[in-house]
Amino acid sequence: MIQELDTRIRERAHSIWEREGRPADRAEAHWSMARAEIAAEAAPATSPEASEAAAPKAEAPAKRARKPAAPRSKAAPKHA
Repeated sequence: MIQELDTRIRERAHSIWEREGRPADRAEAHWSMARAEIAAEAAPATSPEASEAAAPKAEAPAKRARKPAAPRSKAAPKHA
């Protein structure tokens, strides 16, 4: 039973990782999100409002690093 749960969490975390663009530094966050989602699915639903209040809020996807801008060329100063 525990191995089955770990497998479900691992597969869900992998899906979250792929959905977020495969960031390299969010494994723990993805595992926590997957565990919370699966726990929420297993919990008996009392009402839609209670389910929404108990559900963990998804974190915004990590932003990708920008490529450094190309150096600007220095134009020769204009002489009057």
